[in-house]
Amino acid sequence: MMYQYAGKPVLPIWMSDMEFLAVVATDDEQATSPVVYISETAEISLRYTNLTAMMLTLAESYESGGLFIGRKGYIEKDEKKYAAAYRKYNSGITDLALERFLKIFPEDFSWQTVELLYNDLYMSNSYGIEIPLNSLKTKVVNTLLNLLQDEKYDSGFSVVLVLEELRAVDALIQGLQHPSKWVRSRAAFALGKIKAFEAVEFVSQLLEDPDPMVQEAVKEALEMFRNQR
Repeated sequence: MMYQYAGKPVLPIWMSDMEFLAVVATDDEQATSPVVYISETAEISLRYTNLTAMMLTLAESYESGGLFIGRKGYIEKDEKKYAAAYRKYNSGITDLALERFLKIFPEDFSWQTVELLYNDLYMSNSYGIEIPLNSLKTKVVNTLLNLLQDEKYDSGFSVVLVLEELRAVDALIQGLQHPSKWVRSRAAFALGKIKAFEAVEFVSQLLEDPDPMVQEAVKEALEMFRNQR
């Protein structure tokens, strides 16, 4: 099976059972070719900014105890130490994900393209890599907001998930007024999850939403606001 990342072929560099790491094998990206992870279910996401970053991350993790051989002979991970090494050498991975989205989106605006960005951002956020407020982020948020407002696009829920990872508060507030109950409920929940206290008033207004599912999501969001103060 030929795997691709964002429409580009990949070259496997490490394999274990049905999952493996690969680099994006295209001539115009050889200088900074990212390393991607492909799971057993063929889900693909960014893993390291490039091969050098991968080797430095692994080397420092082994030296610091972030990665070690456990009692049963398997490689184990100290999440905190590994994350520290990962952030040190892969701080630009979010920009890489945003750049790729903007590059491929005009040609492929399917839900798979949005989901690919979500997977990449979720991974980088899990290691505590902050997404800087720059022109790339602004362009992606505006693109997603336009997509959310497009009545022909029926995967608004996926868009909201990405906006949540981007901490795009203003865009999520606009999502509270979306025709879809799924979008409204997730937008409300997301605002509570990311501690967007400036949105409490807007979320509270949906307590009177005609859909019970939205009302429940709003209650959960307000509870998260209370617990986070």
